[in-house]
Amino acid sequence: KQLGELLYEQGEIYINLNQFEKAISSLIESQNIFRENSELFDLNQKRKLVNNDPRITQLLSYCYHKLRLPELLLANSDYYKSYINKDKLGINADIKSKFLNIQKNLKFNEAIIAYINMNTKNTYESTGIKMINNPIILYIDKSQIKSRFMFDKNSVINHSEEFLTAFHDNENQFIDSLSYNNLNIRENLKTFYSNYIMPIEDLLETEVWDDSKNQYTKVTDITIIPDSYLYKLPFGAFIDKDDKYLIENYNISYSNSFSLLLDNKNNNIINTEKVLAIGDPIYKQNEVQKLTDSEIHRGILLKDSLNISLEEEFYNLGYNNFESLPGTKKELDIISKIFSNTIILSQEN
Repeated sequence: KQLGELLYEQGEIYINLNQFEKAISSLIESQNIFRENSELFDLNQKRKLVNNDPRITQLLSYCYHKLRLPELLLANSDYYKSYINKDKLGINADIKSKFLNIQKNLKFNEAIIAYINMNTKNTYESTGIKMINNPIILYIDKSQIKSRFMFDKNSVINHSEEFLTAFHDNENQFIDSLSYNNLNIRENLKTFYSNYIMPIEDLLETEVWDDSKNQYTKVTDITIIPDSYLYKLPFGAFIDKDDKYLIENYNISYSNSFSLLLDNKNNNIINTEKVLAIGDPIYKQNEVQKLTDSEIHRGILLKDSLNISLEEEFYNLGYNNFESLPGTKKELDIISKIFSNTIILSQEN
């Protein structure tokens, strides 16, 4: 345990000295010691491990970015492993083939945008490492893998160390308080675009050369891997410099992590787990107690109980005819193809 902590502190020192290769070696060794010996720790020591491991992960992200090794960055505390630089950095690249396949399996019109180190205030306060609070954006398409800091302190005067220290807390609180009925919501959505898309906008707009068609292809489909409080944001609603929603220019999908994306891209997996899939029901029209408009309004205004069932309450509010959700039957069919042992409950069965 003491050796692990000493190696962790040594990694911090190396980072402050801009000796990132040595920092990576110390941090990974510290991480391995903590993980391999966690069963020997008491409860308090295990709690400290839970706090230290994400900090090590965030510091590794910072080092990989500073060394311009974007292929080492996996979002959301996925394992940080290399396939190109494993001999130099001493990292076990046990996901080499899978990670290579992420880019290989992308279509020429597809890209991935992942957000890393979005919540690093505690790491900064414990390490004192400058700019660790600057989030990292990882961009992958068929032809390139690149990472960039979200804020460039050299180009915008306000993006200082102090700005970054407060950014995460302020942004999280702002997102929680956001009202999408607010008259200023468009300006908020433009700010989100400026913060989260603009730093890699030029990469996103770069056309990819498609050898099979002998032409350049625009990126039209993007997969977003959020981090921390970014899960609460509607990326498709961000408004760009041309006053268009992001969803107007791109088809947008989401993934929780690269690990899940890797599994989804592996079409050879045969999953034998049992799955109960329920959907596409037929809604019966039952006899319900009908209220007058005045009774409904009185119940809403005074927040009184209407003394009726939930079904009757929906009926009286005008929701008395539920139609089938488009695509639900198709989703059930897809699930049954992915999981061979699927029981489907739909319609009236």
